Amino acid sequence: PFCGQLLSSNGASVLHIDRLADSANQDILVPRKWSISLDLKIPGCIHLLEILIQEADVLIGPYRPGVLERLGLSPAALLVPHPRLIILRITGSHRDDPYKDMASYDINGLVVSSVLRMLGARGEPPSPPANILDDYAGGSLAAFASVVLALIHPSSSGKGQLVEANMVGGASNIGTVPRLRTKEPLWMSKRGTNSPNSSPNLLQGLGSTLEQVVPTGLSRDDKNPWPHMQAILLTVFKTKTRIELEHVQRGLVSPDGLRLEIILSIVLLWRDITLNFRGDYYSVKNYMNWRKHKAI
Repeated sequence: PFCGQLLSSNGASVLHIDRLADSANQDILVPRKWSISLDLKIPGCIHLLEILIQEADVLIGPYRPGVLERLGLSPAALLVPHPRLIILRITGSHRDDPYKDMASYDINGLVVSSVLRMLGARGEPPSPPANILDDYAGGSLAAFASVVLALIHPSSSGKGQLVEANMVGGASNIGTVPRLRTKEPLWMSKRGTNSPNSSPNLLQGLGSTLEQVVPTGLSRDDKNPWPHMQAILLTVFKTKTRIELEHVQRGLVSPDGLRLEIILSIVLLWRDITLNFRGDYYSVKNYMNWRKHKAI
C-alpha cells in the first residue's frame, strides 16, 4: 500500500483492489487512490481485473510468489497480451536466499540485514524504530525506486518485466554506509560510541563554551570526555524550555552545518509550515476525503 501511496503522491493514477466488503477499506494509505472491490474467487471478477490490467502500466502484486499464479494471473500470462506491463512483487527476502521462507516481519529483516545491531544506545539492547525501517524504507521505498527504473526500460526496449523488491535487501542497502564506515577510525561498530561533530557556535547559543564542555580540549579519538560532555549538555537542556531552544536554533548560523534540532511530536509536525507546505503530510482525519470507493 505504501508503494502505491508514493506513486499516487508523485502523480500516478493508482487503482487499489479491495476485498468485497460492506464498507470502504479503512487502510490509511489510501489518499489520492481510486478503489474497486472485487471478489477474486469469482471468475467474472478475475476477468474484469484482467481487463483493468490491460490498461495499466504497473501491477503491484502484494502477495507471496505463487498467489497470482493460482489466480491465473501469472506474470508470463499477463505479459503476452500486454508486453509493456511492469509487474512488481515485494517479498521479505530474495527468493534464492536461505531466508526465502522466513515470515516477512519488519524486525526479521532488520536482524538478517545486520541493521538492527546498529540501532540503540550504548550498553542497551538494540532498539528498532517501530516498523518504518524495513517495511517502509527497505521494502516500499525500494519497490518505488524499482518501479520508476523499470518504467524507463519499456521506453527504449518496448518490453515490460517482472520486478522483485525484497525488504532484507532494501534494509541492507540502507545500512551500507554505516557498515562500510566501521573500517574508519571515526566510526565505531559499537552503538553509542561514534564521535559527534562539535560546534563552538552551537555551544555559544546554549550559553556555554567548548572549554566548559571539554576542559581537556576536543579530540575525535578521545572518548574519555564524553560522559562529562553529556552531563553538561543535559544540565543546559533542563534549564531551557522548548520555545527557548527553538529561538536558539533559529539564531544559529553554523559554518559546518551543525544545528540544534527539536524532536517534533506528531502534533507539532502538523504545525510546522516548513515541512507541510508542500503537502507531504496529510491528516488522518481527512484521508477519507480522498477515498473514491466503487463496490462491484
